[in-house]
Amino acid sequence: VKVFTVIRDPVSRFLSGVSQQLESVNETKTNECIKATPRSTIDCVLDRIKESGLQFNIHYIPMAVNLKGVLRGQKVPIEIYEMKHLSQILTQFGADENTRENPGNAKDGVLSQINSSVLDDELINTICELFAIDVDMMHYLGLDVPYCDRD
Repeated sequence: VKVFTVIRDPVSRFLSGVSQQLESVNETKTNECIKATPRSTIDCVLDRIKESGLQFNIHYIPMAVNLKGVLRGQKVPIEIYEMKHLSQILTQFGADENTRENPGNAKDGVLSQINSSVLDDELINTICELFAIDVDMMHYLGLDVPYCDRD
């Protein structure tokens, strides 16, 4: 059995997850976390995570927890690639090499504005602390975690 996965910086993954999760919910009903600004939207999601835990939505489950759950205790070698290599990986599976790595789901409005420009030190630290298990896993694998590794 050959297994591989693609992992990404927890901060980038979180921001993407906020947009994807709220966009999918917003299509079926109004979501109380869609606010007037990107930062207030993110703060609302963080409050929900603090209340309910990271498992309240699949977009926020740490990568390390996902890997453990998928493997269910089996000792299977896994090839791990960083997100920056996704286009190359998809090309190996026959995707068009000009395909964008992450087209995103947010169409317009505040969700389309959730990106690294909303980050400040406090928010970065909060996200890095929430996903400490992923930061530790990436360090163990010898990978950089750009947002969380800054001094």
